[in-house]
Amino acid sequence: MMYKRLAAVALLISAAALWATAGLPDRAAHTGSLSPLGVVAAEIGALAPPIVTYTLTGKRLQAFADGRATLVNFWATWCAPCRVEMHELQALHEAHGGMLHVIGINLAEDLATIRAWTQAQGITYDIVPDIDQTISRAYRVRAQPMTVLVDSSGRVRSVIFGATTAERLLTDIRSIRGQ
Repeated sequence: MMYKRLAAVALLISAAALWATAGLPDRAAHTGSLSPLGVVAAEIGALAPPIVTYTLTGKRLQAFADGRATLVNFWATWCAPCRVEMHELQALHEAHGGMLHVIGINLAEDLATIRAWTQAQGITYDIVPDIDQTISRAYRVRAQPMTVLVDSSGRVRSVIFGATTAERLLTDIRSIRGQ
């Protein structure tokens, strides 16, 4: 019995050492196939899947068309990390809206829920309802929040899984602007 435990611990230590030295596989190697829409999922260096739709307020939105860097954030009202993160995104929008277009893509919630929540929270950046999940499928969203930073030429520069901060995003934004 003792030998089995020692063998299990040794195997676990070996696996941890292998993972630590080799790292995780390159995400691009696993997302290079075409989505049902015929566009490649968000991967660093690739062109971002297009976003042409309407915002929650009815404004026509064509992302990546105005020459600004664009931050695309996938979220839901029931997602606790999303709720915290959205205030960071709002602060970025208020402070850097001239150089950064912030877009929040809501994952499949009804319009009344989205509208009530964003109004109560004071969110003023562009919110897009993705009721049929067309956009989230194109970006191959697996969980939320997920944030994609796209440069002014439409190329994905950063993909962040999980909650992020304005400080982290500003670091990424400055790196694409060469500052």
